[in-house]
Amino acid sequence: MKGIKSTDKILVAVSGGVDSMVLLHQLHQQKIKLAVAHCNFSLRGKESDGDEEFIKKYCAKLKITFYSKSFPTKKYAKKMGVSTQMAARELRYQWFNELCVQHRFNKIAVAHHADDQIETVLLNLVRGTGISGLVGMNEVNGKVVRPLLSFSREEIIQYAQKNKLKWREDSSNTDDYYSRNKLRLKVLPVLKELNPSLLSTFQNSRKRWKNIQLVFEKAKADFLVAAAFEGGWKFETEQDETNKAFLSEILYDFGFTHSVVHYVVVGEGKLTGKWFQGKNCRLVKNRQAWILSPDSMKEEGLFLKKEVKITQPISLESSLQSIKNIEIIKNSSYAFLDASKLQFPLKLRKWERGDWFIPFGMKGKMKLSDFFTNNKFSLFDKENAWVLQSGKDIVWVVGHRIDQRFSIGENTKKVYLAQLK
Repeated sequence: MKGIKSTDKILVAVSGGVDSMVLLHQLHQQKIKLAVAHCNFSLRGKESDGDEEFIKKYCAKLKITFYSKSFPTKKYAKKMGVSTQMAARELRYQWFNELCVQHRFNKIAVAHHADDQIETVLLNLVRGTGISGLVGMNEVNGKVVRPLLSFSREEIIQYAQKNKLKWREDSSNTDDYYSRNKLRLKVLPVLKELNPSLLSTFQNSRKRWKNIQLVFEKAKADFLVAAAFEGGWKFETEQDETNKAFLSEILYDFGFTHSVVHYVVVGEGKLTGKWFQGKNCRLVKNRQAWILSPDSMKEEGLFLKKEVKITQPISLESSLQSIKNIEIIKNSSYAFLDASKLQFPLKLRKWERGDWFIPFGMKGKMKLSDFFTNNKFSLFDKENAWVLQSGKDIVWVVGHRIDQRFSIGENTKKVYLAQLK
């Protein structure tokens, strides 16, 4: 069976239906180390309890380790704001993963079959999907394996009858309240009438979609690598149609909506500073490019001794040197500060609203927000601005300007040199 080795220790998800009973029978016949996990979602009263008792007795007869758990599924769905089916899925896999950790199972076997696969793809199409939605479920996905995915429900029933297996029928499968059931009961029969070979046709098409996905994902990854820089990815607004396709799919991957993707890719965005929130990331318009970066971290700050070398959260080196040996370099990546005016340890932190300093060459203090505006900082630049602080005073807007009060002068003997790498 694909995805399963004789050395595996497998947790088999068994509902009591024909699919899972066939899966359990096949794995048990192969003498693989396994145990059964049954979820009682408490949705069908005595019928749910009957399913649990049925599987429990079957496992006892075959001396298979049996785990079961009851879930307040509807209560969980209401609390999390999700559908009952989604709640059941989340609860199921959370528990399965807990069992894997506790009892060292390395695989979770579930009984999805070819008919389930078609239903999944159709649901994805109805809700909106990309290539991955057309490919549907994989036979192996991490520790989850689906050994029956290439078999139809009809073939599974034939196997169960041939081997005289018993199973439980879920009465909710005939309830067309659920979207999946509507497809199964009303749509698939029509499609099979139009094409009696629907399952084999679909499986052949899926293989081609899988190939397309592999080629596209490789090209998309290369595109993303080419756009990478320290802190995120930079995408020029002028793109050819192929690159626009890559950018579109990348933005979908990062959780941006269709309207945002259209705004960015079609080129409607003209305003520098325009930004959109994605999944744990932000997309910012910066002149002739879009900058994609992870959400700003909320660091508490890092305290620096007199001489340090750090690579996180930014790359920075510092040292104490005699004024006699120092060579002044006019570069904003360097900060030459009078060591006698500093209180150690210094603090490296993100800038905050209300911060101010006296820019080198000036006499009056200035808010950092004004300094950023005057120097045409993009929203991305502002969010990634760091300051070096002595006591309560900012001594350096890292990589940009030191504070006049801490600059070296005639009476300086020791220089604190900080360098942004």
